[in-house]
Amino acid sequence: MFVPAVSVWSELKDLLHYYYPIGIDPNRTLEEKCPLMVEWDGFKEFFDQLHKNSVPLFIFSAGVGDVLEEIIRQASVFYSNVNVVSNYMDFDDDGVLTHFKAPLIHTYHKNNTVLQAQITSSS
Repeated sequence: MFVPAVSVWSELKDLLHYYYPIGIDPNRTLEEKCPLMVEWDGFKEFFDQLHKNSVPLFIFSAGVGDVLEEIIRQASVFYSNVNVVSNYMDFDDDGVLTHFKAPLIHTYHKNNTVLQAQITSSS
């Protein structure tokens, strides 16, 4: 099992203590916050390092998987070690959303029962 070095945890904690107060500061404008939030993001470097070191990245989200995957693709970091389990949309022939595919993941059942259903349906 991959466990980041103590220095990595310390750096992440420092970043959180610096950027999080900025993100929630009601006295700062969005124009002030946005560049700093992008600076804090660093997800591309994170994905790159995980891929480089063959560390699996599992994203389990009650959000919209189609959107998550597209963001990851556009950032050019949808590597072979990335696995997304989320809600996916289904469209008709005209490209109109018809429904969300089962099982629908939400806060109250975001657990291994959903994962078992995903594994069963993809087998």
